[in-house]
Amino acid sequence: MGSKRGWRPEDCSLHYAPLCKRHANAIPTPVPPVTTPPPAAGNCPKDWIKFGEKCYRYFGAAESDRLLYKQARNACWAIGENHDLVSIHSKEEQAFLTQHLYDLGTSAWIGMHQIQSDEIGHDLVFGWMDQSRTDFTYWARGHPPPGTWKYCARLSYEGIAKGEWIADYCEIDKKGYICQRSTDPDIPVPPPKPSKCADGLVGYRNSCYKYFSEPKSQQNADKTCQNLGGHLVSIIDNFEQSFLFNFVGKKSRAIWNGLRTTQGTRYLSWTDKQPLYYSNWADHHPQLRPEQNSSCVSMDVINDLKWNVTSCLQNLPFVCKITNDPVPTFPEVIGTCPKSETSWIDIGDDFCYHVAQNRSHIVSWDSTSRYCLTKGMKMIRLNSDHQMKSFVAYLWRESYEVHLGLIRSFDKQSFIWTDGAPLNYTNWDVREPNSYSDGNDCVAFDQTTTKWKTISCSSGGVAICQVPKMKKM
Repeated sequence: MGSKRGWRPEDCSLHYAPLCKRHANAIPTPVPPVTTPPPAAGNCPKDWIKFGEKCYRYFGAAESDRLLYKQARNACWAIGENHDLVSIHSKEEQAFLTQHLYDLGTSAWIGMHQIQSDEIGHDLVFGWMDQSRTDFTYWARGHPPPGTWKYCARLSYEGIAKGEWIADYCEIDKKGYICQRSTDPDIPVPPPKPSKCADGLVGYRNSCYKYFSEPKSQQNADKTCQNLGGHLVSIIDNFEQSFLFNFVGKKSRAIWNGLRTTQGTRYLSWTDKQPLYYSNWADHHPQLRPEQNSSCVSMDVINDLKWNVTSCLQNLPFVCKITNDPVPTFPEVIGTCPKSETSWIDIGDDFCYHVAQNRSHIVSWDSTSRYCLTKGMKMIRLNSDHQMKSFVAYLWRESYEVHLGLIRSFDKQSFIWTDGAPLNYTNWDVREPNSYSDGNDCVAFDQTTTKWKTISCSSGGVAICQVPKMKKM
């Protein structure tokens, strides 16, 4: 039938919500409960990794091995009976899959897909390809979006949303994918893998980690780590955060990481000097008090290892990290911010950044420009990848974009900073910047991907301004 509300042929392998019918006077027949015996403990075939009673294998490290969604589903089915695209049912399983996504090097399809279209504006309905219960989700901010397209979920490899679920078009771009199967009691225990870490330490990527249960102040905890040849743990991305989630488990209520402010400023840095490109703040952005000698950061074990500003003198358990990763060096500008505002962000460069407070910070680009001018400031200008990543690490993550002080020039052929500075750095998203004919003359960036996009100057976004820092001599 031609109507959108009519019948139409569909792929029988796709999963949709069922519709049942019974007589109004029918007496339902009780169904005896089905008891499923727990699966026997087992192991995984070669090249599969085990977590709980499931085995996983990642495909698509080589671009030639990446597939469209249905192709990926069929590839998992072709491996053997009871193989399917992965379904995820807990925070622990999600963290495990995220930490291993790093090795794949690209986004990966999972079994979550749209099972009900959004033809009349209702929320999308998603379900697992293996028909297991949807008892856990991990969507990135703004996902799944509304629309009538068929969406399928992938684990993101981009930006700060690494491992989060992105609703993507199922049959447009090829991705990696993750297959799952049950463990097999007939497969013997594999030999232990060789470790580059000393006894008592656990390895991940190029680093080794050790948990200490004896509570100490942050300074004394870092001294203990230095005696091991390392520092308190620094966290460079969500892959590492996910590894720590399962590594720490529920061993304590809160633990130290190695993040603290430089004395008398709002500038946060890791004790091992790694750049701060990632954050996992518990409540919006950090509430730092420069009048204190310093502020330190702990992780709340009960609340998914969310970060909190904590007194450096508090005694907490901690994790040490010994790494061979090189430490990039960037110039640090130590200074203070004007006392006219209290919500400054200091990323260690030449500027202080002011976030408009409460919900009034969600305004049009034009309103952001006027707001900054009334404060004696300018709209933000970002000149390097380091500055871009450092800035995002201080922000809370929400679905609104952040306005940049970048606008299309009068000739419509280029873009210019509103403060007149040369445009030496860009971070455009795919298929951006759009043609000037669409009327999108202003620019914002997505907090999840950090990518820039053209927007209408009347579009809502986060209002943030910048002002030169008062440098300490």
